Amino acid sequence: MNIKERKNNKLSVFSKLIIENGKPMVSSLVVAELFQLEHKSVLQAIRYLEIPDEFNERNFAPVSIEVEKPNGEKIKESSCYMTRDGFTLLAMETIGKKSIECTINFFEAFNDMDERLKRELAKMQLYVRNAYPVQ
Repeated sequence: MNIKERKNNKLSVFSKLIIENGKPMVSSLVVAELFQLEHKSVLQAIRYLEIPDEFNERNFAPVSIEVEKPNGEKIKESSCYMTRDGFTLLAMETIGKKSIECTINFFEAFNDMDERLKRELAKMQLYVRNAYPVQ
């Protein structure tokens, strides 16, 4: 993969991250799409992870999403948002060159999102300090 392709893949993954409760997260639908897996396989892999309940609750958030079928019908479907740690654990369960490339792109996207969030937080703190002098 050349540098331009890698940069485009990284931007594609970055654009699919979401912020939920102040944390960058990725949907199981996005993981399925980029790893070229069926979504139900990704959800099954998450369910079969042998991890403590506390880790599971912190890093995997079950959600219900609305999906439009080809005929235009909208249905509710189970999905899952996962943190970087949750994604990393799931990615460790996969093998193959495509999985490694996708995993690296996700790592870089999560890192970029973390940096953006830190910069925004620093701007807000600077604004608060300047607007409201500390006694």
